Amino acid sequence: MMFLCILNSSSWGISLDIPILQDGISMHDFEKTANIIAKNSSGPFNVTMDSQQDNRAYPIRFFLHVLKKEPEPYTNYSSIPTLFILIRTNKSLSQLNTWEYKAFGMLKQSKSWKISNTYSLYKVTK
Repeated sequence: MMFLCILNSSSWGISLDIPILQDGISMHDFEKTANIIAKNSSGPFNVTMDSQQDNRAYPIRFFLHVLKKEPEPYTNYSSIPTLFILIRTNKSLSQLNTWEYKAFGMLKQSKSWKISNTYSLYKVTK
C-alpha cells in the first residue's frame, strides 16, 4: 500500500505553487484583495468572487475581518452602494451570472486592480 502511495505522489500536485483545487488563486491573492478593499471602501460595501465555487467570498471576508473592515452580510447585495468583485482577468463583468452580482442591480464600474496574472478585482457602484 505504501508503495502505491509513493508511486502516485507525483500526481498529488504538491510541488505546484497554487494547488489545482485552488482554481488559480492563492491565499496571498485573497489577502492582497482584502487589503485593496480595506483601503478603497467607505460606507457599506459587499464582496463576491467568481472562483472556487464560492460566490460569497469567504476567504476575502476572513482577511477583511482580520483587518476589522467588515462587509455587509452575504445575504445583502441589493441595498448596498458598493460591490467588490473578484473575477478571472479573461472574463468581463457582463459575463458574470452569479446571483450576488445580478442582485446588486444597475452598476457603474468605478475602479479595477490586477490581483495576479489570473484574477482582477473590480469596484462597482450604483
